[in-house]
Amino acid sequence: LCLRAPPHFPGFTPFARRLSPRPPPSTMSADKWAVLKDGASSIASQGDGVPKTRTCSFDPSALPFDHKTHTGVEVQPSDQLFSLVLSHLSKYGTVVEADATSFRMSQAEKTSGGSKHGSCCGGAAGCNSDAGPSLGNISVSLGLGVFRFSHRGQELRALHQQIGDPVGTGCGAQVLSGLVLFREGVGPSAARVIQEFLSELLAESERTAKNTFQVYRWHIQYQFWQRVSRVVARPVASVVLPAETS
Repeated sequence: LCLRAPPHFPGFTPFARRLSPRPPPSTMSADKWAVLKDGASSIASQGDGVPKTRTCSFDPSALPFDHKTHTGVEVQPSDQLFSLVLSHLSKYGTVVEADATSFRMSQAEKTSGGSKHGSCCGGAAGCNSDAGPSLGNISVSLGLGVFRFSHRGQELRALHQQIGDPVGTGCGAQVLSGLVLFREGVGPSAARVIQEFLSELLAESERTAKNTFQVYRWHIQYQFWQRVSRVVARPVASVVLPAETS
């Protein structure tokens, strides 16, 4: 039996060679680790579909101060304090003027009947009772960035940030928000200053003023009663009762 190789023609590739398997594409190592600046935060991934791990609630490179000399307290978006802090810092004169460069504005809640177009996803809808009649229909809240403010003579800093990519929700595409409060110094004493600020802020939100009452709405997503407005009570003289009951 005699075998002879097929003739070779210019530009012709034998079929067997054309079907030869290609080398597999290069993939990232399953044990690859990425470390952020200064080693303050690390992210580990063991493969596709595996959640990443964070050991720090912020990116140190985004801060205009040395985070190693400060104590940070993270406030979760699902906590009522999140919207209270953002609303408080959006008030005129609270944040250092040089830092008051980023705000969010939206249509405010209506205080009497009608449709209500506040934040449907629990954002800081702010209660601007100090706004004039012409501006009361616009709610102002804190934007993104780092903001300095004072509480009882103690300087604090607030980092309002967005984390990750947009995801689909019942209210459209949303990006996870984060809030971290900083106080210079390390240890329990620095954390206590922030704790006292949050405690007073929460107590103030629950305090009622004379001839007013507060309106709360149950937050379905985060499961707490969220304050949406403060309404002036109607005078007793405006209440008309039947003659037999007076």
